Amino acid sequence: MLPQLIKLRDSVELDVANRPLRERVEDLPVVTYGYDENGRVQHVQHGDDRAWRYVYDASGRLESVTDTLGRSTNFDYDDADRVTLQTLPDGEEIAFAYDANGNLTGLTPPDRPEHTFEHSGIDQTTRYAAPPPSVLGSESSTEFSYNDDHQLIHLLRPDNVEILLDYEEPEGRLATITIPRGEIAYSYKLAGTSGAGLVDSITSPDAVTLQFAYDGPLPLSESTSGALASTVSLTYDHHLRPVFQSVNGETPLGLRYDLDGRLAGAGIDSLRYNASGLIDSTDLAGFTASSGRTYNAYGELEQLRYHRAAGGTFTQNLTRDRLGRIIALTESIGGDSARTDSFTYTTAGRLHRVKRGSNILEEYAYDGNGNRTSASRWLGSGVDTATATFDQQDRMTRYRKAKYVYSANGELLRRTVPNGAGTDSTTCTYDPLGNLITVRLPMANPIVTYLIDGRNRRVARKVNGTFQRGWIYQDGLRVVGELDSTGALAIRYVYGSRSHVPDYMVRYGTTYRIISDHLGSVRMVVDASSGAVAESLTYDAWGRVRHQMSPGFLSLGFAGGLYDHHTGLVRFGARDYDPAVGRWT
Repeated sequence: MLPQLIKLRDSVELDVANRPLRERVEDLPVVTYGYDENGRVQHVQHGDDRAWRYVYDASGRLESVTDTLGRSTNFDYDDADRVTLQTLPDGEEIAFAYDANGNLTGLTPPDRPEHTFEHSGIDQTTRYAAPPPSVLGSESSTEFSYNDDHQLIHLLRPDNVEILLDYEEPEGRLATITIPRGEIAYSYKLAGTSGAGLVDSITSPDAVTLQFAYDGPLPLSESTSGALASTVSLTYDHHLRPVFQSVNGETPLGLRYDLDGRLAGAGIDSLRYNASGLIDSTDLAGFTASSGRTYNAYGELEQLRYHRAAGGTFTQNLTRDRLGRIIALTESIGGDSARTDSFTYTTAGRLHRVKRGSNILEEYAYDGNGNRTSASRWLGSGVDTATATFDQQDRMTRYRKAKYVYSANGELLRRTVPNGAGTDSTTCTYDPLGNLITVRLPMANPIVTYLIDGRNRRVARKVNGTFQRGWIYQDGLRVVGELDSTGALAIRYVYGSRSHVPDYMVRYGTTYRIISDHLGSVRMVVDASSGAVAESLTYDAWGRVRHQMSPGFLSLGFAGGLYDHHTGLVRFGARDYDPAVGRWT
């Protein structure tokens, strides 16, 4: 197939003051700008039914922004033109305080006490204090220290745990980060070598070492050694674009580009674009596995279609409001009847209600600071409502009958649930950098331990001390491969049409199409040749797994995150998300 060339017609019309009046990209709606007599943007119109208006006070400061639904956000200022109060569309307020140098010294969220900040004479933050978690509690403060080069060298957490940072002399490059469980050590390429001055290696407290190779500034490979072994390597063309990617020395995966320089294919995956430059369709060469997309007038996804061997389909149709939020989603799988869910939102923009037809499925309520205080689900036997309570630091202290206990720094330590005869307890251990290290599940359930590399990525999981799964990354976030319990490459992921979830994978030599929904959540994994379904998942609106056919078949789940079926948690880069309660841990 010849490379695709799409000629996009972009235009910007300027007024006599060289200000943009109208912008257009191909066949997408025109964006028009209006100005007041002082040249300030007064309104922005996008197409026929999306508009934002801006109002200024007598001093020329932005006083309010009104969105296309008529919701206004207002701003108050001090005599130094600093925002002191932000009033949100639902009437809640956020207050700000400053020192004489303009540094933020106080932040008061809606319905919560003030968070305070202290700064040095050269405007470096030296202390942050969260409000006491309760009336009888004491504030939680974090202290920061710096060297003469203004580099952070010491961090003292509220639980008295220290983080120490040391730097090379005279270059000033970070050499080590010391935390109670060990040291993260950095080394750098020597002068006169390829990549001189760039990071050569990083070793984590889990004895996982990353080794980097370069061609000048271009990264050629990243290898992992220690608790697991892996290598991801790249080859570039004369445009300095990666054209081959290899994982653990296996056959390199080809990356192709169209005449506009966009990714046109990865491995057997081919991508095609529409006249506006948006992904139109994909297919896997040699297999009956394809996908298609259509968009509304604003370039927002309107329909998502997958076709697989044996005639199976997965289709989603999305209806959006004037802010682009989804207000209706119709989904059909195979020959099953299509079902339509509708969504409504609070004035603050939070999900309020999910309905199917005229029947309410889910309903949610929140406090002034956005914490979800109740979740109601309509079941065949009636309504099931879960309520939650929070402390002054917005930490959830109770959900249903479960109680949550935290460290002084805010990490979850323990969750206890009454079981009749006593309590079931889940305990968690985090390192000072926020990485979840250990989860001890109740009763006879396993102890799950995670290994972390020097880039703070989760690279392995042990269950009851035995290596079970390893992960290989192609960058800071995306998993490109999975290792099995023997350390062998079990799954090779290939990304194409989406940045955060693969289009397909090869598992022990068999090619599978990954069917993901509008969020990027993995919904089905199907044999690209036969169309047989190897994995199937469904979720609620917050990502809680309602059904999973083959736990452990792959590690990707809600919104493309790293899903652990043992704990139910989803890892998104730097943090773990608990979809059961709709919160970060």
